[in-house]
Amino acid sequence: MIIDINDYLDEHSSTDIVPAIQRALAACRTVEKPTLCFSPGTYHFRPDRAPEKFYYISNNDCGVRRIAFPLIDMHGLTIDGGGAEFMFHG
Repeated sequence: MIIDINDYLDEHSSTDIVPAIQRALAACRTVEKPTLCFSPGTYHFRPDRAPEKFYYISNNDCGVRRIAFPLIDMHGLTIDGGGAEFMFHG
């Protein structure tokens, strides 16, 4: 099933796409073999509103991390960037 990021955008998405990503990923978790599709353009990912969690990372220091694309428990997900440019800040 195709999940279009445009369906999850709000008035703040042009400066920070992370909340829209969280809403879209929640929808992806409810269907089998989802495809998260982006339209061409520039998407800014800022850490301020990214979900945070304590992670034990084997090749790094463990601690609280902010993750823009938390793909934990995702199965069969395809992310189609559609020619988009992803800008990660922080």
